[in-house]
Amino acid sequence: MFELRPDGLYQIKSNHLPLFLCGYLQVLAIARAYGQLHSYGLVIQWTNIDDRSIIKFVPMRWLHGENLKLLKDLLLDSGFKVTNLKNIWDLITHYLHECTSVPNRALVTETTGWLGQSYATAGWSVNCQNDELFYVGTAVEQLKPLGSLLSWQQHVGRLCEGNPLMVFACCTALTAPLLHWLNWDSCGFHLVGNSKSGKTTVLILSASLYSDRSYCYTWRATANGLEAIATSRNDMLLCLDELHQANPEDVDQAIYMLANGVSKIRGSKEGFAAKTNRWRLSFLSTGEISLSETLAQIQKTVRAGQEARFIELPVARQYGAFDYLHSAMNSKEFAEILDRNMAANNGTVFRAWIEYLSKLPNLAEYLRIELAKIREKLSKTQHGNQTGYALDRFALLALAGEMAIAAGIMPWEPNEAINSMRNLYECWLDNRGHNHDSEEHALRRILAHALPHWGLGLVEPSQILQDGDVGYVVNDNDECEWFITKPAFRDGLQIQHVSQLSQRANMMKQRGWLMTNEGAGRFEFKRQFPGGKPHDRYYRIFPSKIIRDLHLNTKFPKLNIKIRD
Repeated sequence: MFELRPDGLYQIKSNHLPLFLCGYLQVLAIARAYGQLHSYGLVIQWTNIDDRSIIKFVPMRWLHGENLKLLKDLLLDSGFKVTNLKNIWDLITHYLHECTSVPNRALVTETTGWLGQSYATAGWSVNCQNDELFYVGTAVEQLKPLGSLLSWQQHVGRLCEGNPLMVFACCTALTAPLLHWLNWDSCGFHLVGNSKSGKTTVLILSASLYSDRSYCYTWRATANGLEAIATSRNDMLLCLDELHQANPEDVDQAIYMLANGVSKIRGSKEGFAAKTNRWRLSFLSTGEISLSETLAQIQKTVRAGQEARFIELPVARQYGAFDYLHSAMNSKEFAEILDRNMAANNGTVFRAWIEYLSKLPNLAEYLRIELAKIREKLSKTQHGNQTGYALDRFALLALAGEMAIAAGIMPWEPNEAINSMRNLYECWLDNRGHNHDSEEHALRRILAHALPHWGLGLVEPSQILQDGDVGYVVNDNDECEWFITKPAFRDGLQIQHVSQLSQRANMMKQRGWLMTNEGAGRFEFKRQFPGGKPHDRYYRIFPSKIIRDLHLNTKFPKLNIKIRD
């Protein structure tokens, strides 16, 4: 017979004093892994030599045979106190077997975030199921509240009013658990500003909805552990400070990895593929330099996919990161007040937000409907895919903020989030300089230089191409057409690789700037000119349309084409 006391587990025998066996060890429930039918075990709680309470899931097979070693290693390595009795592990195992009759049933998960309507973190869970829910992963508990929700609203939340970047920071934190319901990839933002501009204060503000400033990491510190951190922040916010201190190669790889939400595939010691970690999160980054400046250090340019996944915002408001200082004399004093208030009030908003979301019926459908409405409020202009992608993210931030206002979680007036996100989206567009996709913007810029170059090297169809000629000019039905040779076309469009050639030619074809008589996936035009072969191929383009569509000032004689004598 066994007796569990606050100081540990004892064996009880008649006519004998209680025999101390080990530290506190309790079976909380019989459990199975969430979403699985063949993974039963025990949820056990024990106290180690430092009086730290630990809760883990132990598979049933660990209580038998050779697998018992796994249980022993787990307990001993954690600092579990065990006596040196000869048969101590037989006794502990016997005790655990006796506890398998406990009536409690539970679900366990190694992943933070949503499990149906329930939500798990390393420190607490919001459970909407009949069975208990336990987090048994490796994430360190960080979501410890300080103060109350009301005190955060009064001393932190109220200071956000009139400050779009501060509202943005809060909305970014609120957005993280919504991505799951929309089945969206991770969403990333980067604040670029000078030292002492207040960008780190804004980052800590975002973290304050979850925990204290220790919730933030630096880019340099996460170089080797970013995958593990991202996994522990599934359906949550990830804060990364000081991009300028990071290794550019690490940043180059991290942007895609964070956004794609999957770890690298590695092999196990046995030669099998190791478990792949997955996550979905919103991440907020700060730095004194942009992503393009970071990658320029390693002679790389920002790819369109990175630009879409890492939306940059300048920290250049009226007072650095701030627009309205409330009663403070200057931005420095305002930041100091905010820092003090956040140090005393943090970690209460997120749990209230999850509890609110978990009770909402048909959340996914609601988000999709409301997103379309808010997207229209933010911008009514046509956008490319990349700007449309960014607009969707700003719309989601606005929606999250307005939902939190309606729920009484954010202490703002209605439309505060919408107005702030509209302001920042327009700032982002202004900073970007155009509302086209990056590839289209590059093509437009390149064509503005290529057309004059091509126009000076064209000859009539009756002539034979010579060195320096780029192709033929044909006037059919008052429509000027250019037949550009393949080398000249590649040179004019600054083509560096095959995929780039296909991409730019296809964009020209889609806009009616280029015509082909070849099959699908081909962009050349087959035609014979004097001195040429019967099946020579050219790129047939329509310069007048390009000039009109791009509003170019390029002038050519009679289209102003120069014809060689």
